[in-house]
Amino acid sequence: SGATLTLVLSGGDAFGAGTHTTTLSWATPVATTIAIADPVAAISVLAASTNVTTVIVKDQFGNPVSGQSVTVSATQTPAVVSTTVITPIVTGAAGTATYSYTPAAATTSAVLSFNTTPTAITAITHTYTYVSLYE
Repeated sequence: SGATLTLVLSGGDAFGAGTHTTTLSWATPVATTIAIADPVAAISVLAASTNVTTVIVKDQFGNPVSGQSVTVSATQTPAVVSTTVITPIVTGAAGTATYSYTPAAATTSAVLSFNTTPTAITAITHTYTYVSLYE
């Protein structure tokens, strides 16, 4: 990280009497995006069921980031007072991490929020809508 290489190109056929200068800079990969990899948005799931959400973290070059800590928080409707602390999850070699969530029995929807830690980027959310078997 921090290394640079400057190329000065010249040649009568390509540039005439001028030159073209290009500078390449190297940077250490850092997490810049987080996205929901699975499941797809806008689906309904069975009330009180356990559902797995997979997120993927990528760096500024679009490559997966392994070993990245990801925080998870959950908000349910109707609201439930909870003191449960969700331990951060960590991405694997493919840059993905999964979280299994089981809501309270009367929950009609839940929003899970994911972000990187210790340096937060733009968080991503996923909403689960819970329905009974006969809806």
